[in-house]
Amino acid sequence: MILLYLLFYLEFDTKIDSLKASLIQNPQLSTVLELNKYYLSMGKFNKAINLLKEYENHFKSEEKSVLDFNIGDDFFFAGKILEARDEYLKLVGRYPHSEIANDALERLYFIESARKNMILLKKLAHAICFYQTDQLDTAQDSLKTLLKSGVGAYAYYYLAFTYKKKEDLSLALSALKELNNSFPDHKIHNVFLLIAEIHLQLNNEKEAQEILENLIVEKPTSIYAVRAREMLREHQLE
Repeated sequence: MILLYLLFYLEFDTKIDSLKASLIQNPQLSTVLELNKYYLSMGKFNKAINLLKEYENHFKSEEKSVLDFNIGDDFFFAGKILEARDEYLKLVGRYPHSEIANDALERLYFIESARKNMILLKKLAHAICFYQTDQLDTAQDSLKTLLKSGVGAYAYYYLAFTYKKKEDLSLALSALKELNNSFPDHKIHNVFLLIAEIHLQLNNEKEAQEILENLIVEKPTSIYAVRAREMLREHQLE
């Protein structure tokens, strides 16, 4: 077991050294984010944050917004909730009409909805970090412990993403159905886009079309409706 542990980290260190060398030769956002992911996988949150901040002014426009969102996420995963909140707020202020600003608003919403119980919020953040770094079994186990808690809606939401990444689409749909049943007043509008996306993957076009059209009717001027219209066009369901 100790040998496997050492081999695991030796492989990570080798990959990290390779990514660092690549950044020196040709700094690319994809390389920065991949290196960031390795640091997060190892629990090296401060290194991850410092890495992203080092390149914060290297990129412009859309790439910079992606980097800024990841800075917020790194703080969030590290349990530094107030710092994460500040980063998400800055992102929304700088790029108010971007899709990634919507992701930041989603993070802000569940920070506000769960801030009375910071322990739960930090547990959720760690579980999402496991999902983001492809530690899917650990993410699944961590999220399941939160399903009946004050952050249960988001636990179901990310559990669905975890199942989807594991290519178990039926379980992903079941998690989203349970989310809607257990938390009927939730404000996670992306849930319906995700359900539609999974139905499309399953070739259930009629179900997907109905969900997307309902979302457009209910939230006609929202960014969710914009994405719903895009999905309808992409799959020629209009």
